Amino acid sequence: MGDFFPESFLEEFSENYLTLGSVIKIYDPEAEKDKYHIIVGFNESELITASVRINSEVNSNVFRNPYLRSLCHLIKQEKYSFLKHDSFIDCSNLKEWPDHILKARLKNYPGSHEGNIEEKEFDTIRSILSTARTIPPKKRKKYGLE
Repeated sequence: MGDFFPESFLEEFSENYLTLGSVIKIYDPEAEKDKYHIIVGFNESELITASVRINSEVNSNVFRNPYLRSLCHLIKQEKYSFLKHDSFIDCSNLKEWPDHILKARLKNYPGSHEGNIEEKEFDTIRSILSTARTIPPKKRKKYGLE
């Protein structure tokens, strides 16, 4: 799809769609496959963006106790057409991306922007992140999640 649009359009597209609450499908090195990520914060001074991953289920090998499982927020497929089934947002960890990586993904693959999380749902996600004991306070502050 990127081959059909002028370079300037794709640059602007990548800037405009890298916003809080945007859902981007991108290769996740930890998962070793493409995953949906929700943009939850920016650190403009370091040119880094924070996201949380959407998982298809709560992996009991990773989320071993009730507290960790409480950091997995259910997201309903009926509200988000890009989901194949109800899924879970992992609010136990922030994935940090250099801005240029996400912008390049959106520029080269405009279809990787899947949409946006509803405002009320996004507020819930940010609330969970702001109190997650698994994310150091300094890291939360870095992205305005305190």
